[in-house]
Amino acid sequence: MKTVNIWLLLIVLISVLTFGGESRLKIEPQFPKRGETLKLTYDKSTGELKDVQNIAITAYMFGKDLLKAKDVEVSHQSGKIKAEILVDENVNGIVFKIYDGDELLDNNEGNGFYTLVYSKDNKPIVGAYAGLAEAHSDWGEYFAGMKRDPVLANTLFDKEFENYPESKINYFNSYITIQMGIDRTKAQERALAQLEIIASKENLSLEELTILQSWYSRFRKQEEAKKYGDKLTTDYPKGDYSQMLRAQAFNTEKDTVKKIELFEAFYNDFPESKLLGRMYDIMSDIYLSKGIESAKKFFEQYPNAETRRFYNKHALKFASDKENIELAEQFALAAIKLAQSEIENPTETKPDYITNREWAKGRETNLASAYDTYASILIKSGKESEALNYLEKGVKLSESKNVEINSRYIKTLNSLKKDFYKIAEEFIKSGSANDEIKELFRREYLKKNDNENEFNSYLSMLEKPLKDKIKSKLLKELISEPAPDFTLLNLSGEEIQLSKLKGKTIVVDFWATWCNPCLVSFPGMQKAVTKLHDDTDITFLFLNTWENVADKKTHVTQFIEKNKYTFNVLMDEQNEVVAKYKVEGIPTKFVIDKDANIRFKSVGFSGNTEKMVEELLMMIEMVK
Repeated sequence: MKTVNIWLLLIVLISVLTFGGESRLKIEPQFPKRGETLKLTYDKSTGELKDVQNIAITAYMFGKDLLKAKDVEVSHQSGKIKAEILVDENVNGIVFKIYDGDELLDNNEGNGFYTLVYSKDNKPIVGAYAGLAEAHSDWGEYFAGMKRDPVLANTLFDKEFENYPESKINYFNSYITIQMGIDRTKAQERALAQLEIIASKENLSLEELTILQSWYSRFRKQEEAKKYGDKLTTDYPKGDYSQMLRAQAFNTEKDTVKKIELFEAFYNDFPESKLLGRMYDIMSDIYLSKGIESAKKFFEQYPNAETRRFYNKHALKFASDKENIELAEQFALAAIKLAQSEIENPTETKPDYITNREWAKGRETNLASAYDTYASILIKSGKESEALNYLEKGVKLSESKNVEINSRYIKTLNSLKKDFYKIAEEFIKSGSANDEIKELFRREYLKKNDNENEFNSYLSMLEKPLKDKIKSKLLKELISEPAPDFTLLNLSGEEIQLSKLKGKTIVVDFWATWCNPCLVSFPGMQKAVTKLHDDTDITFLFLNTWENVADKKTHVTQFIEKNKYTFNVLMDEQNEVVAKYKVEGIPTKFVIDKDANIRFKSVGFSGNTEKMVEELLMMIEMVK
């Protein structure tokens, strides 16, 4: 049996490293080394991109604590796409994203396209197998459309540790996380045994102390966690752990004066900390409560990337009060100025994991949002013609993909009695239109042809290509796995057991109040819930999990009531159900069929509410 398992392991690894046989992407040389130039040849004739004219390639180069994205320059030769890329000196492997420059990609049937980096004797270098394991279990799905495969990732980690035992400490977190998803009990036993070995060492490194503190805390070994936490704060007073503790102290402090003191001390000690973002947001509100000039002085004293967002956010708040409309305009113009400045002279450092093109696009998106905010305020001031100019800029910068901007643009054109028919038609065809746009389009259509049935047929014709495209994509994502049963209480104290809902189509949405993508997706989820309210064969369950407040139920209840959502919220207070479903990030949605099988799993939120609703409704329809 042992021999058979070894051969199976070898077969799996061979198939992994050769992309499962014949590949549409040819990489030369076969065993690339650091410092060498890779030659890529992509044959699109049989893949998802066979009808795409302009193909783009992004390389994600991975190493220890490294994920660097780079746009690859491509050329078309003899019907194939050619490219070259230099393998950097600190790279252990490369994953390639081959796509149309937007959302359509060839992910090699979910297996991804990639290569490891090799040593002089043509063996994968230290960290190559482990880096590929992380791609298969984590970031490969988000960046390159690779299917998550924890079993394969586990096999690759084993191969890494077999060849390079010293890698265990470097990839401890990723490895144990995967193990926890496969068998939580056994993984915890192995992890605790490994933690004891690490703890027995003398002169523990920063990485080892961090592992000990975080995993003992996760396993609720509070005495051990405190021991190594204290060691971290003593030996590394300006390390990540110390920053986290001080940020927590800031967040929990109720006294405003003390809160300001904590912020100032934190800023002086950690001016480049990633934790400052949320703190800036809170501080801006504190200073704004003291007056406009106070808030302006705060940003002059502590200039940061959050300033633009602050002005944009409060411009919208002020616009709700006619007495503050001029102030709202001032704030919106300030947001535009800052967003324009970031495009011309960026003050933020580009994250390694996004490309220069993506970074530039993100800054343009921020400016488009600022234009939209200013336009909405101008409209409230009765300055629609001026607003139209900014909306046109916003639509152009967002490449007509921002549904909210598109909607305001069409409504303004309509209000000014300008022709919008063809523009709205294009928005509908591209999936960038909401119900407001479709309704105005309907009215305009009926002015020319007063036949509701013909309009409905025409609208269906416009939407069909995109819907067919979405359905084709979803068909490839269909799965069939037994849905783990669970019993939880909802906010009304009612006991909800999944197995008792058998016979219904169920949407399970894992979320938390601190998760911004979760919250941004909720208006769309409310739209879906409302649309299907009368269908008794469909049930939505919103599982609140991973909350980090003391009174979770009260906190969540207040949030739901404040936003007037009609969700059936279940409290996963012990985070047991989220573990059962092997959720690694939120929001994560599952669509479960009438036979209690998971048919779809959707992770994250793209930002396009209309598209999310369309896809979710189609998933439900496909499994009913």
